[in-house]
This record gives sequence, C-alpha cells and structure tokens, in this order.
Amino acid sequence: MQTTLVATDIMGYARRYHGASALLYAWQAMYELVIAAFNITALPWWGCYREDRGDGTLIVAPPGISPGQILDPLIHHLNALLRSHARRAGQGMQLDLRMAIHYGYVYYDAHGVTGYALTHLYRLLEAPRSRRPSPQLEPTSAPSSPTSSIPRHSNTTF
Repeated sequence: MQTTLVATDIMGYARRYHGASALLYAWQAMYELVIAAFNITALPWWGCYREDRGDGTLIVAPPGISPGQILDPLIHHLNALLRSHARRAGQGMQLDLRMAIHYGYVYYDAHGVTGYALTHLYRLLEAPRSRRPSPQLEPTSAPSSPTSSIPRHSNTTF
C-alpha cells in the first residue's frame, strides 16, 4: 500500500534525560504533543498505524492522507505546541524533536510494516541536517514526488 509515513525522534533522549522519571517525562511529552498536533489538524491519529520506537514514533497514515496534509498544517501546529512546551518546561526538560516525512509503499504482516519507504524514512530522520539542535521542530526532508519511494529518486531537503 502506498501511503504517507512519519517518523519522530527525541534528540539526545538517553544522553539528555537522566533517570527513569526524566526519560518517561520526555516520552510522555512527545506523545502528548504529537497527538495534540494530529487532533488540532483533524488528522486521524487513532486511524493511523503506529509503532513506538522508544525515543520516537513510526506513524503510517491511512490511505488518502497526503504528505502535504502532514507538512502543512501539522508541522506548524506541532511547532507551536513545542514552543509552548519549551516556555512551560523547566530547565533541561525542553523537548527537541525531529521529524521525517516520506511517501511510499509499505507492506503489512503479522510483525508490523516493512518496505524500502521505511528504510528511506529513517535515513531521512538520521540525515546530518536533522541532527542540528533547534528550539523548534524542523522537518528534515520530503519526497521529491508523491510516488517516489526509492532513495535515489527522493532527496529534496528543506
């Protein structure tokens, strides 16, 4: 199935947040902010396939959700929520979140999802540009075309 894929990651998760309570705080804050951004944007969080990745998430949108709906307005809402959280959070408890978005084919089985599009999604998330600390979320990359799922065909960065 061809669909929109989203990966999030808390930057410096194990290095920055020391102790179980700090790790849990960051993990819960990430989920609260991402779910709130989905709800504000009227995107179907509960209709998405989701996997927890410990310090991030994998979100596979249902068919019909375009990458554009994730890029705008979801990212703008998530940025606003992250800035608000940073103002309220105590010193050292701000959340640095990065996100990658891709569109491609995924295949479901009893173990979850797989496909080249997922491999590329996580390469986008790990790209050097996405590793820069930022006071807000910066989308790292987007596919060059909605039908591109092979890494060599999809390398636009913004």
